[in-house]
Amino acid sequence: MSSFQHMKARNRSRVLQAIRQSTSGISRASIADRTGLTAASVTNIVTALLQENLVRETKAGASSGGRKPILLQMNNRAQRIVGIDIGSSELRIASAGLDTVLLRSRTIAIPEQVTENTFLSFLTSSLHQFLSEEPEPVLGIGAAVHGIVDRRSGVSVHAPAHGIKGVPLRHALETAFGLPISTCNDVKAMALAESWYGKGRTYDSFLFINAGRGLGAAYVENGRVAEGASGIAGEIGHTLIDPNGVQCSCGASGCLQTLASAEALVRQANEATEHRPYTSGADVAAAAGTDPAAAEALKQIGTWLGYALVNAVHTFNPSAVVFGGGLSRNEQLMETARKAAYPRFLTKHAADTDIHVSTLENSTLRGACSLVLRDHILQEPEA
Repeated sequence: MSSFQHMKARNRSRVLQAIRQSTSGISRASIADRTGLTAASVTNIVTALLQENLVRETKAGASSGGRKPILLQMNNRAQRIVGIDIGSSELRIASAGLDTVLLRSRTIAIPEQVTENTFLSFLTSSLHQFLSEEPEPVLGIGAAVHGIVDRRSGVSVHAPAHGIKGVPLRHALETAFGLPISTCNDVKAMALAESWYGKGRTYDSFLFINAGRGLGAAYVENGRVAEGASGIAGEIGHTLIDPNGVQCSCGASGCLQTLASAEALVRQANEATEHRPYTSGADVAAAAGTDPAAAEALKQIGTWLGYALVNAVHTFNPSAVVFGGGLSRNEQLMETARKAAYPRFLTKHAADTDIHVSTLENSTLRGACSLVLRDHILQEPEA
């Protein structure tokens, strides 16, 4: 890309970002103030965006002395984005406007035994059915996938719950639907949504930790989600703790998520209980008030999650940490994690890192939709 084309793309992206970030509409003059672009440049860019049907004019704004300005918003009415969340046992599909607020969704159980071919057939047939019922044009599809994903190639490198590796996900979806496709790891999709719509909006940098069935993280700095050289940045759940420990879903032994996850919580509670009644982390948490084994397991997992927090803060040194996932919704467990972490931080500044629990709903699907918005609509060029 030439320097002139790069500048044009960046200016277009800056204008679109200013419009996207406004909650009640923004005037052309305010866009110029916010971006530092000339009024003429903003007018030209906005005219093109109106013609592309990406933004729309809404009500008149407050006057500062002259004529009332016409406010601009993303055009959420005319075009759609589709997001998919490929989890360990369920496929979730949703459509959204350009604000990524979900309009229609569906959840489908993923077959227990799949090969690369049967998985892709299941995925494309499910999407075909969903898209056939979509009343508006679809601009693109964003896929958030559990496991390891190479965002650059669009390959699902390893989906441990499904036992498949090296699935050319983006190529398969582009071939099937002829639409722009974006892919990434599910935790990175959640972090992107958190940075645009959640607790992360107010920080220059933050770490998102997903404490659920497994344990993953994503680091966001200046609005960008770190990928690393091959897409595994943030895989704190697979840091080695005990080489002689429990085997992890990745195939190695002693990974951190074998000690700090919902699966670890269930395993530890059942190992200490003769009848092994627990099938989910929620079951263990609900029984913690009456079953000493469940209470002790909750305490142990909370302690290990606290250690994970210390390691993550020392590694990434973020301005804040935002927790998501099922474990983060258990106040007792999170309090245990905080107490375990606090005396082990290297500095007082590290110990004072802001820690939040996400309140953003449907963050994986919103993040999947946001991938399309980021990659194919905002089209922000690489720095």
